[in-house]
Amino acid sequence: MKKRLILTGIMMAFILGLASCGENTDATTTADSSQVTEAVVTPEVDETELQEADVAVAEDTEENKLQVAEATVLNLYVAASLKDAITEIIALYQESQPNVTILVNADSSGTLQKQIEEAAGTDIDIFFSASKKQTNTLVEEGFVEEESIVELLKNQVVLISSKNSESNVTGFENIPNASNFALAADSVPVGQYSREIFETLGITTQVEEMEINECDNVSAVKTAVAEGSNEIGTVYYSDYYSVTNDVNLIAVADESWCSPIVYPVARVVNTNATDTQIEVTNDFISFLQNDEAKEIFEKYMFIWNQ
Repeated sequence: MKKRLILTGIMMAFILGLASCGENTDATTTADSSQVTEAVVTPEVDETELQEADVAVAEDTEENKLQVAEATVLNLYVAASLKDAITEIIALYQESQPNVTILVNADSSGTLQKQIEEAAGTDIDIFFSASKKQTNTLVEEGFVEEESIVELLKNQVVLISSKNSESNVTGFENIPNASNFALAADSVPVGQYSREIFETLGITTQVEEMEINECDNVSAVKTAVAEGSNEIGTVYYSDYYSVTNDVNLIAVADESWCSPIVYPVARVVNTNATDTQIEVTNDFISFLQNDEAKEIFEKYMFIWNQ
């Protein structure tokens, strides 16, 4: 305040000085801005108030997080290729939600689709498929909520051989040169994608004439090749990654050879779900989309699709 009074006095004196020059119109007077300036007073920062504000923000964020006070169980139906990654992610989720138990049913997406249909969605909370086809069918049947779908991951089909097979197969084009072939059933997404690739390459007839071990899911294909029961097989890149010590990677399929390999996760219409179960279901699907889950998925060689 004192600074303002002093400055005001200076300005008044300056104006009176100009008036005393009166009628001398030839005189030009310029105010020196270096001498007449407006004082800018920076308010003092109260460090205590800032710390209290930071704590308040942190507490508000913590309050907005879902706090599950009662024991809650979710049933998660997940594609077989996701089993290892999802098991690790669930363990991480339970560190902050110890009252939540997530039971995992891992199998081929086609088998899981049939199980959801047979149960009419009852007592099943989340479906994490290796293909959009099964999820879209369940949406049409009213067993999956369309607005909840998140197309979370992508993958690639690869051709592998047993480590000790000494296979002469060098790529998808000469698969028929193998003595036998582990191939997932046509109800299994990786089996469907593989058959699309055969059609694109024009080798469907030759493949059908081979000795084929038709497997129930991609994990069975992986095991058959890793154990040496079959010379070659088609799996996802993420499956190859889990058995690199036991198999050889022959080739990676070009993405243009089959439909996009997308993994959608969605909420199942569980008519028996409590409000808490629905809340936890939504919370876990959100958790699957965070950076921590992303790191785990990518560690298992899935391709992030967000």
